[in-house]
Amino acid sequence: MFARSLEQLDAEREWRVESIVLSGNEQFDTETLLAELQTTTRPWYMPWKKKSLFDPVTFERDLERVRHYYETQGYYQAQVTYDLHTDDAQGSVSLVVRMKENEPVTVGALSVDVRTKAPTGVALPERLPLESGDLFTEAAYVQTDQALRQIFLQHGHSWVEIERKAEVDLNTRQARVTYSISPGPPTIFGVTQVDGARKVDPQLVLRELTYASGEPFSLAAIERSRQNILNLDLFHSVRMEFQQEGEKPRQVPIRIRVAEKEPRSIRLGAGYSTDEEFIGLAAWQHRNWLGGGRRLSAELRLSAIQRSLGATFVQPYFLAHATTLHIDAKQGQADEDTYLLNYSRLRPRIERRFSPAFSGYVDYRVEFLKFNAVGSSTIRALEGLRREGVLSGPTLGLVWDTTEDPLNPTQGELLSVVANQAGAVWGGDYKFFSLTAEAKRYQRLGWGVVLATRLKMGLSDFFGSPRNIPLSERFYAGGDGGVRGYGRRKLGALNAADDPLGGLSAIEGSVELRRPLWRELAGAVFLDFGQLSLESYDIPVDSLQFAPGFGLSYATPIGPLRLDVGFPIDPADDDEPWHVHFGIGQSF
Repeated sequence: MFARSLEQLDAEREWRVESIVLSGNEQFDTETLLAELQTTTRPWYMPWKKKSLFDPVTFERDLERVRHYYETQGYYQAQVTYDLHTDDAQGSVSLVVRMKENEPVTVGALSVDVRTKAPTGVALPERLPLESGDLFTEAAYVQTDQALRQIFLQHGHSWVEIERKAEVDLNTRQARVTYSISPGPPTIFGVTQVDGARKVDPQLVLRELTYASGEPFSLAAIERSRQNILNLDLFHSVRMEFQQEGEKPRQVPIRIRVAEKEPRSIRLGAGYSTDEEFIGLAAWQHRNWLGGGRRLSAELRLSAIQRSLGATFVQPYFLAHATTLHIDAKQGQADEDTYLLNYSRLRPRIERRFSPAFSGYVDYRVEFLKFNAVGSSTIRALEGLRREGVLSGPTLGLVWDTTEDPLNPTQGELLSVVANQAGAVWGGDYKFFSLTAEAKRYQRLGWGVVLATRLKMGLSDFFGSPRNIPLSERFYAGGDGGVRGYGRRKLGALNAADDPLGGLSAIEGSVELRRPLWRELAGAVFLDFGQLSLESYDIPVDSLQFAPGFGLSYATPIGPLRLDVGFPIDPADDDEPWHVHFGIGQSF
């Protein structure tokens, strides 16, 4: 190996990268800095490929990119040097990039000057992304500009202009930062136009607006309107523009630019989960059936447990602006350890969104249920069984949801309450009621760690005979999404054949810590608990079963692919000492 400079390399020869080593980087990890380099090594998992070509010009620019990265993070006096060693026989170069980080630049003084004599009624926040004493980073410098702009936009100043200035003194290692704000006059919404709607009636877009012409301008109203339009699922993209060059009228015209999706779609999918094993899905959907934003869809689902064919009709703006009508029809079969259920179902539902976080629904279930393959020990333990009959009755549900991602939430909370009633007033063969309440909370703790917790409780009772509550409406526990130290539905009372009996009262909960590990890979540790009771109004908190465990997940566009391993504490003699669960999306 020979030590050389870039100028000493034989420019007529082809050189390849053997290795890249970083040293002296204490403030930033090696992976972050390597991402700034365009000079790369051959991936370790591709030994059959040739090593990457080495380009001296690109490497010189890489060194400058690393210096610039340090500068954006506040390290204006960082020094970046290199050592280069060649293997002339192999035609390869080994690179060592050395960092001398030195002391960072901090914010010595920060001022915000609002250039207007007229009162604006806009109060500046107590804390900005960049404050005196903070490390002077480019990201915080820009974010403070954006935060100040957002405040004035929210208060009707759509023509706000901000000039930012930073003076860095390397002798004192301090920066003087100034933001000068020209709010402009208060404005109101003007006329809204829609561009790009070809097959979709523009009125479908305009009816989703949360503002009207003449109302005070509000950025929040624009964002809510944009989200409403996206929720129609008729457009690939939605842009709402309000800035104009030159003129700054008091009435702000809004232009909505949309890119339409094809109204019809066919979706084929396959997956695997520990509970349902291999899953097949085929679905057809029309997003604007007969116009008006109505949706019609059909779905075929096949797995080891569930087989079903169903259709769904959705009518938006049913009776009121925020109310939607859903009508679901389904023919299906559920193959559980305790029973084989064939069912036919019709379920109209009215949903109402009271606020961005709060929604509710009421529906009416009409189902024909037929239970087969039920063991005699199950029938004796439950004091009888109605093998077939009609279930008829209403359901009421309320949901409070402030989470930001349904597949991988990292903050917010989700509270839900669902009440079912059948038979006593509404006819049908089954007569029972049930009440289920669940609370989930997600909190960021720092260093990428998310604390996720949940608690679920259920109560149910039958009218008259125990035969009047169907096996499928009893509570079950254990498995993916529940107490992961147990197999599917294996927590609670079992019959002589080890089939679950379910319960009339239930409690389940989890405490889980999640954290990214490397790129798309994340890890988790958890403690699940739960139990069932065969009695009504008997939450079994004195006989809880616990199951700690760990998990790994890999982020994908459809949600994290997740593998969990749970270990039951004090399992039954014939139970497994651990259970593995695989699925898509977080367990809760």
